[in-house]
Amino acid sequence: MDPAEDYFDDEQELPVPPKRSFLGRLLRWLLIVLLVGIALISGAYFLSQQEPEFYQEALRQTPEVAQKKGAELENTVMDLYNAVLEQGNWRGEVSQDQINGWLATELSEKFPELLPKELVADPRVAITQREISIAGRANYRGIRGIVVAKLDIFKTDQRDQFAIRFRSIQAGVIPIPINSFADGISKGLNRSGYQTNWSELEGDPLLTVVVPEEDLMIQTIYRVNVETIDLEERRIVVSGTTLNQAEEDAQR
Repeated sequence: MDPAEDYFDDEQELPVPPKRSFLGRLLRWLLIVLLVGIALISGAYFLSQQEPEFYQEALRQTPEVAQKKGAELENTVMDLYNAVLEQGNWRGEVSQDQINGWLATELSEKFPELLPKELVADPRVAITQREISIAGRANYRGIRGIVVAKLDIFKTDQRDQFAIRFRSIQAGVIPIPINSFADGISKGLNRSGYQTNWSELEGDPLLTVVVPEEDLMIQTIYRVNVETIDLEERRIVVSGTTLNQAEEDAQR
């Protein structure tokens, strides 16, 4: 069987984050959705060899800098994790360079099953106030080229609900419809306990995801509330509060 067909069989579950803190699962869930989105579209069309400017810039990051930035990302996430464990307000941010450094040095070593190299290699990101751009080198049945996805990620006004707006996905200059892999993403997330729904926002496909209550609890005492996920120039900022569950129940 072709590796792509085997990997993306509708009956096969998408990679599922392990049972860790909500914050860690959220970050990994976002990465999974974005990277799997690239991988799922890689074999649909003939791919262009044109590399976006942001992709070329990211690939010029030296191994030494990539190692340093990747370590910075893990330290930043650990600091944020420790902050989330304490009652009160918290805020954290990760930079574009940190993410790209981690993708270059840690992704294939620590999560080799997440994105098969024979389908998509060297994923990199660019972050602006409007969107996250993700590019990777796709390889499908001897056809090689660059796939680029542009997305917006944000917290909705609904409790525990997050959204991904798919602005565009392209193989070279050829647009790829989201419905070619929407069902696979939904099924994988549903199997993990997430509630999903597809709709539209100003003509763009919009995927909303509700996080299970148990993923937001810390030792059944504290509850994590993610309030914002903001895209800024070359960084992502996440903020929220950790409340005593009894206090939150009393406030309702």
